[in-house]
Amino acid sequence: MTENVSKAQQLTAESINDADLAALTNAARELAQSDIIGLPLKFAKGRWSIKLSKEEEHEITPTETFVVDPISYAEGWYKWEDKKPVVKIVGRRVDGFAAPARSVLPDQDKKRWPVGPQGPKDPWQEIQLLLLKDLASDQLLTWTSNSYGGRFALGEFLDAYVAEAKKHPGEDPIVLLQSWERPSTDWGNIPTPRLKIIGWQGFGQGRTPSGDPARAALMRQALLALPKPSAPAAPDKTGDMDDEIPF
Repeated sequence: MTENVSKAQQLTAESINDADLAALTNAARELAQSDIIGLPLKFAKGRWSIKLSKEEEHEITPTETFVVDPISYAEGWYKWEDKKPVVKIVGRRVDGFAAPARSVLPDQDKKRWPVGPQGPKDPWQEIQLLLLKDLASDQLLTWTSNSYGGRFALGEFLDAYVAEAKKHPGEDPIVLLQSWERPSTDWGNIPTPRLKIIGWQGFGQGRTPSGDPARAALMRQALLALPKPSAPAAPDKTGDMDDEIPF
């Protein structure tokens, strides 16, 4: 009996090779929980919409209201290959995580970047995420932004939230999703998102948990596991017209 068990253990050990481990690694990546909670919320060309499916979107009207979960705010980087994120270094500020500078990430050699319609494109894309809830349907939504306009809107919203939060204990901001024309020297007037606070109420079911430094520690470990950069990153000269996360 002992001999049979020993042979079985040996066979199992011999059957685990690099190809098997690589296949399981890919499976783990595909099965991992998405950063998107609920449905994707998009801002493009001055309009907000909810992506219901690959083919269908709901355009948001100026009077629709949403409650925001401010502590859900997260930031970081995705590395893209074949229009899919293959590496994610993303965490929440309330957990103690802050997005690292591009200079500490690998893939600094512009000559090795994938070539798109506008030339070499940095495979690493900085992103910000925020969780909202549609007050009409209770549908959870995640806004994922990778533009300067999105960062500006999130900064403006968080500033307004922090200034008033202590006056509304146990409540979260209700917002209208708006657009305004931000002047730009290089691009003219750019449609820019805005989350205008118009009231307060509890977020309810689906709100993200309170800050936990252990979550940020996991992201820092993932960051340390990346290859070290070997050359200066090329400057980012991409446009700033829309959020272009490919869902």
